[in-house]
Amino acid sequence: MKGGGAGPDGDRSSARKRLRHTLAGSAKGRMRWAQLLKRVFDVDIEQCPYCGGLLKRIAAIEEPAVIQRILAHPGLAAQPPPRAPAVRVDLLPAA
Repeated sequence: MKGGGAGPDGDRSSARKRLRHTLAGSAKGRMRWAQLLKRVFDVDIEQCPYCGGLLKRIAAIEEPAVIQRILAHPGLAAQPPPRAPAVRVDLLPAA
């Protein structure tokens, strides 16, 4: 069945419509990126780790050359470390 009637297809169709409305709808259905970081990684970037006060973003630096200069100034690596090789993990004993 289509169009939100009874049955499995109707339930999925109405769920898809609600999801589409939420994703494409108003801003109240969306989360800020700071909230997403808190939810996924349990990192609160809006709270000072020292005093607990509210932090405010003052800039977003996106140019690679500027980022490299900022990191190089205090002696931090401007490039990420190389990836470690993959390690095989056998979850089941060999038969």
